[in-house]
Formats: sequence, structure tokens, C-alpha cells
Amino acid sequence: MLPELMGGSVSVKNTLGEGSTFNFSILGRAAISEVTRKSTSLKTFNFSASLNLKILLAGDNKVNQMFISTLLDTLGHAVTIADNGLIALEMIQKDTYDLLLSDILMPVMDGIMLTAFIRKLEEAVSRIPIIGVIADAMSDHQKQYIAADMDEVSMKPINLSDLLNKIDKTIDENVHSRIA
Repeated sequence: MLPELMGGSVSVKNTLGEGSTFNFSILGRAAISEVTRKSTSLKTFNFSASLNLKILLAGDNKVNQMFISTLLDTLGHAVTIADNGLIALEMIQKDTYDLLLSDILMPVMDGIMLTAFIRKLEEAVSRIPIIGVIADAMSDHQKQYIAADMDEVSMKPINLSDLLNKIDKTIDENVHSRIA
């Protein structure tokens, strides 16, 4: 269906020697709004993770960034995004976060390497709870990620209830280990 028939537009810009740029727009309903509406009902659950955490989200996929950050923002968390592990490492040394959600497969620096570098930093920074996020469902691989000193692993596609349970467990364990 042509964008014009859907209440949108089409444009083309052609520059000799550089190529062509095609732009189009269509009118549609945002799919994330339905997800957000359904996720707000989770506020009624008693998750410790609903304590308005400051979360660093490291990952290179823009769709995953938008999806995860929108869900967590809806629950009152402050989410900051780093496009890869190296950027996340720099950010974690400049600011304090309650939790790191890190994609395991990223360009520049993957989640396993990021975790290794973080765990070598000074005590206050090195013990940040880290939850790896991956589409790899093999249990042996998940065990490797935990062995790489991640606190927990969450599977893609993201199940909000499962993610919140893992955040809850990780935050609770981290708080108790600091007290002990």
C-alpha cells in the first residue's frame, strides 16, 4: 500500500555521486502504547524492584533499547542507555547506578568483557548488580554467563514479569550481601 493512501508521504533526494535517500511516513498507531498500558498493571505487584531504580541499559539494538526502557520507565525507574559495552564502562565510572542490564552480544565490547572490567574496578563500582540479556536459551551458555560474574541472565524476548523477578532477586541479594 502506498504511503500516500495511508495518510503519509514519500520523498526522494538524489545527489550525483552520493546516491539517493528515500523517506516515507505513514500514519499508524504506536504498538508500544498497548504494551505500556498492559505493563502498568504490574505496578500492583509487590516487587522490591519497583523502588525507582537508576538503571544503566547497555545494548546496541535500538528497538530493544526503546522497548525495555519504556517498560521500566513506566514502572518509575530512571533508565540511561549505552549503545555498547565500552560506553557503558565509561558511564559506570562517572555515575552511580543501582543496576546494569547488559546485552551479552554487543559490538566494541560485549557483556562478558564489560562485566569482567567492571568487577576489577574499585569496590563501590565493582559490585553493581549485573543482569545479562540474551536470546541464547541454552542452559550451558546461561551458566557460563553466571560464571563470568553476572548476577542473573534474562532471556529475549523480554518477559516483563520474569525480568522484574530477576531484578527483584538481584537487588535483594545485593543489598543483603552489602549488609553481611
